[in-house]
Amino acid sequence: MIANYKFYKGSLIIIAGIVLGKILAMTNNIILARCLDPYYFGLFFLGISILEIISVPANFGIPGVLPKLVAQYKAQNNKVLIEKTVSVSLGICFIISLFFSIILFSYADLIAEDIFKSKELAPLLSVFAWLIPFYVNIFVLISVLRGYQAPHLKVLYQDILPQFLKILFFILLFYAGFGFKAAYFSFAISTLVVFSLTFIKLKTNFVKNLKIRFKAPGLGLPLIKLAWPLSLQSLIWVIYSQIDRLSIGYYLSPREVGIYCAAFSLAALLSIIPQGFSFLSLPEFSKLLAENSFDKFKIIFRQIAGLIFAISLPLFICLTIFAEDLLKLLYGPDFVDGFTVIIILSSGLLINTLWGPASDALVGAGHTKSLLLSTLCGCIANIIFNILFIPLFGIKGAALATSISMIISYSVTGIFNYHYFKLFPLNIHYLSWAILCSLFGMILAKIQFKFIFFNYPLFDIILKSAGYLIILCLIRYFFFYKRRIIPVGKNA
Repeated sequence: MIANYKFYKGSLIIIAGIVLGKILAMTNNIILARCLDPYYFGLFFLGISILEIISVPANFGIPGVLPKLVAQYKAQNNKVLIEKTVSVSLGICFIISLFFSIILFSYADLIAEDIFKSKELAPLLSVFAWLIPFYVNIFVLISVLRGYQAPHLKVLYQDILPQFLKILFFILLFYAGFGFKAAYFSFAISTLVVFSLTFIKLKTNFVKNLKIRFKAPGLGLPLIKLAWPLSLQSLIWVIYSQIDRLSIGYYLSPREVGIYCAAFSLAALLSIIPQGFSFLSLPEFSKLLAENSFDKFKIIFRQIAGLIFAISLPLFICLTIFAEDLLKLLYGPDFVDGFTVIIILSSGLLINTLWGPASDALVGAGHTKSLLLSTLCGCIANIIFNILFIPLFGIKGAALATSISMIISYSVTGIFNYHYFKLFPLNIHYLSWAILCSLFGMILAKIQFKFIFFNYPLFDIILKSAGYLIILCLIRYFFFYKRRIIPVGKNA
């Protein structure tokens, strides 16, 4: 009972941390967008995308295996081996990332001017180049905290503190007259501060003899052999997730990147819901499948799938109804052109919720190769569709490419899930009634909202959202729950 209490408490802490981190990240983005125009806002995120892609081969997948090794050695009470493993991990990542730092610094002008046709990108990339070793090793240190099962510290040093420091340093530097430089200088300073504080915390409370070692007999090569498959999978994923920004920057301009990123940050709110359930569903699925409790696994799977869709659908409709208003209110009038991007991206994310926690089920059953294949399919599709659609449709084409590739990736995951478990997440009757009631509620809400408008946009959005949700609840109560109650745990 105590173990379960600790597990659920830790999961809730992480979920709360994700939500708070998302709020802080969006606040940071809004402040950047309000202080910078879309061109420089997009330029900053181009630099972030390049940094994200380079950091994956630079860490060589080590942050993915360290939690397992630390937890294993901790169970064996082998503190010496933990200290050596963590120290040599920092050393390996430092050497590899320094190599990528030199390459990025040497080719910063070439990347900025020849690929993205923007001279202002070069100094940003030069600063980020020397930041790579510290940025990469933050993930190494965070992975050690995960191994020690310290979720509150993981939330603090990964989700909350970096975002808070970025906001603080940007405001100070911007109003000190640094202009656009304030954006990447604040990112660099906050990264160095977080690295230092996390390193000190680990050395003080967990790994007493922590240091950066560049060699340790019998540890370096086995660690790399264990980590490289995860590095490959992470590289595929980061290319998959960043290729839309880079493609927009290549075919269009940083201004369009800025508008796209603003719209993407709002659409990505839909991803918080499945992420939150993932922390609870993955270990539960692993436990049930290990115990061969297949019937219970199916019931819980469908219940979680129903909850994810039931929460996501109203949020999706609110995002689509108020897409233009939200962009104008939060990011400013210069970003309003991205409202169709919100609609397209959120549609793709909603469709993906139909598969429920399929990826968690596959991981729980040990079918990780299936996930690698689905991610690879999505990555290839995203690259191809971005090349095809962006020259034709601009940022709408990038959103369409990303949505289609997400649907392909999640569909492959769902097909594998059905192959192994013969399980379709949602009841067809439940799904059809939920969609019809929501559409009916949206039409009634639109008719009602046509006659309601206030001069205060925030109050207007809140009131209309609340009105829509009330109408939706009433319709679903009278036309769905009253007439036919269909358990989520049964198929049609």
